[in-house]
Amino acid sequence: MADQSPTYVPPVYPPPADPRAAPPGSPIALPQVGTRYPQEGIPYPDPDRDPLLDPTVTSLNPATAVVGAPNFTVHVIGTQFDPLAVILWNGSPEPTTRVSATELTTEVNMASVTGAYTVQVGVLSGAGVMSNTLPFAFTTVEEEPTP
Repeated sequence: MADQSPTYVPPVYPPPADPRAAPPGSPIALPQVGTRYPQEGIPYPDPDRDPLLDPTVTSLNPATAVVGAPNFTVHVIGTQFDPLAVILWNGSPEPTTRVSATELTTEVNMASVTGAYTVQVGVLSGAGVMSNTLPFAFTTVEEEPTP
């Protein structure tokens, strides 16, 4: 008998242009929190989804980086991160490692960062539901810690 295992089909959404190529400060349209990317036959937003199961981002660690620093890992902390959740960096999906239902990570390639600017970091669930976003800032000088 043939293998009857289900095959994962990723959510369908249009990949936005690479925001790192856009000039700093350029507006980037992100979907509303809790809204599914439009898919055939699924209302926008889906009236059957339970909003308590929507992914939520509560913090980023780190939340800033100095231009010219080495590559590093960003830890996205929150809730309801399902096994298929992906980190969105200004709306673009990033290679994502799921540590747990409350933590995802992705590597940041600092060679692609050429100046100071801020990006929005969010999570897209496997069901195609968008979380809130938090800002991640690239700075040109190391900020002094607040006493």
